[in-house]
Amino acid sequence: ESFRAAGYATLLLGKAGIGGEVAALPDELRRSTEDDRVDWLLRRGRRLADGPAQWGFDESLSMVSGIQSPPYAWFNGSVASLPRGSRCWGTATHATRTGDWVSGKFAGTGLRHRRYTPCGAGDGHDGAADWEGHMADAHVAQAALGFFDRRRRARGPQPPFFALVATAAVHAPFTPPDRFRDADIRTWVATSEVAAPRRLHVPHSSMVAELDAVVGALMAALRSAGELNETIVVFASDNGGLSCATKQHGSWRPSPETPAPPFEDVSPERSGLQSPLCGANSSAHLRGHKGDLYE
Repeated sequence: ESFRAAGYATLLLGKAGIGGEVAALPDELRRSTEDDRVDWLLRRGRRLADGPAQWGFDESLSMVSGIQSPPYAWFNGSVASLPRGSRCWGTATHATRTGDWVSGKFAGTGLRHRRYTPCGAGDGHDGAADWEGHMADAHVAQAALGFFDRRRRARGPQPPFFALVATAAVHAPFTPPDRFRDADIRTWVATSEVAAPRRLHVPHSSMVAELDAVVGALMAALRSAGELNETIVVFASDNGGLSCATKQHGSWRPSPETPAPPFEDVSPERSGLQSPLCGANSSAHLRGHKGDLYE
């Protein structure tokens, strides 16, 4: 709001991340379950009463809860983008020509207790019919490049801008596009107290590579538009290390054959040792995990 009031062009892309609340509910839904609220938003409301448009952003393409929780849908400003309508995704793995993505609520420390829950005939809708979670950052990057390109092509002086770009990477579930999942990206993993670390291909590493590519594309676009030397770029993360079990979310591909996640966890005193699916550890063994005191 302050930037817009000062004459800046303002843009928000990616996860809005304010808790996934659905505003402007009918009275009969105010005490309803989260599933019912999401279903109402997608099938009837289709508009956020509190979102980027109300926070001072001229343009936005956002996800209420990111790739990890419903609603699985994009919002242009405050309006849901549902060109093919909505549907129920449930908890499952979805294969596409550009890679797999995983649907189902992200449960944090409760990941160990998740179960495969396919959609039934009477289940509510939890996302757009054309949703592809693994391509979220591709959409974010394309929207950002379009914004910079419009500024480059515009006639006359352009106002300064404030752009908030909140990528899905490297958040769970770790299901990057095949371009990164199949790349020769390896990370060092210690899987026992006696074995030497091995270089393994893990989904978390691929998400890091995807993030690197997105940031590189944005910097190149600023340079091409002639605005890089006049732009302050702030790169920030929202929290510290994740537990081993959490970092395997997305490595597990839910299906009727694997109804419960086969996560391996590691006690804090042995957190330098990992399941091969975790990837390189952060400083979690020294400082704790997400939500711990150091944050």
